[in-house]
Amino acid sequence: MSTSQADNFRYDVCIVGLKCWDYFRGVPNPRYIGGIETDMVTLAKLLAESGLSVAFVVYDEGQNDVETIDGVDIYKTFAHDEGLPVLRLVHPRGTKLIQTLRAVNARSVLQMGAGVLTGWGVIACHGARPRQRFIFLAGSDSDCLTKLPFLSRVQERILYRFGLKRADIVVAQTTGQAQLLAQNFSISNAPVIRLPSRLNATPAAVESPIPIESARLQVLWVGRLVAIKRPEWLVDLAQSHGEVDFYLAGSANAESPFEKDIIERAQSVPNLSLLGRVAADQMQALYQRADLLLNTSELEGFPATILEALSVGTPIVTTFDPGGFIARYSAGATVTTQQELSAVLTDSDLRTKLDDWADQARELFAHEFSPEVGVRRVRAVLESA
Repeated sequence: MSTSQADNFRYDVCIVGLKCWDYFRGVPNPRYIGGIETDMVTLAKLLAESGLSVAFVVYDEGQNDVETIDGVDIYKTFAHDEGLPVLRLVHPRGTKLIQTLRAVNARSVLQMGAGVLTGWGVIACHGARPRQRFIFLAGSDSDCLTKLPFLSRVQERILYRFGLKRADIVVAQTTGQAQLLAQNFSISNAPVIRLPSRLNATPAAVESPIPIESARLQVLWVGRLVAIKRPEWLVDLAQSHGEVDFYLAGSANAESPFEKDIIERAQSVPNLSLLGRVAADQMQALYQRADLLLNTSELEGFPATILEALSVGTPIVTTFDPGGFIARYSAGATVTTQQELSAVLTDSDLRTKLDDWADQARELFAHEFSPEVGVRRVRAVLESA
């Protein structure tokens, strides 16, 4: 008997991930792209496979009220642009989310990433009868900073802080995040877990622009074209290293002058291939055929791109080492400047190091981030709630 049945709840857990509908449907190029969306859908499916009853809440995008995909019951709530500006913060976003979560009636509700959903989620859970447990998962280091740099509106910051302080459990992805939560929000002893990662493609079944074998170094960069990810570093490197092949996979969620400038610059560099948004069933082939994954982000949580690369043994060269795992396992190189990145690419022993890093990358993933390990850790948090 599941926990939900024993306690008169309909579900063991409900995950709130409003932008995830396309990921469940397997849309090759989802409307919204991001690591949180990938993480949440993967987690939901794996928890369902492990025997829990799982619900999921997404935007109303014209689908049925409830859809079931891969064992997960997916409920729609409000539409992305529904309601009047300013007022829609309360209705329909607050009122409909509360209504949906109470109708779902899950023992625990999980929500990831700072925003108004954190506050509304707590209000929905703590006012429900029977009372539901609200669990917040930090999506990025920025969620743990006092200034909350990505929450531009006062009402967003108020609702987020309200929910964060009242959540039944706050989960960090790294020890650094746990320390920031304690320092900035007086949230002590936040459990540190990494959500499970799993790719769904078979590399040999899809084509890839990266050759299977090449004497030239093949460097892959994956992410959204936004300033915090610093894709301009990739363009600069490609311009300086004509002997290396670079691949840029990604775009912004919305067109911006920054994205336009990056694309225009990249198009003028002959050894830099712009791949745009790459379908999910092609990503594993990209990771596997690349000699290394380059991450140039200034601030992150625990990038899904890093986990996906580690899962197939692709070394990481990164400016952001979540939890210090890359350095600890020698699964690649950590750098802080463009000059250090350049030095890695021109290292005469790089090919030998790549082989060693690849072995360590596989070991790191197996020990710390495999689906089995991740599900076991998440279930432990759910049981403790």
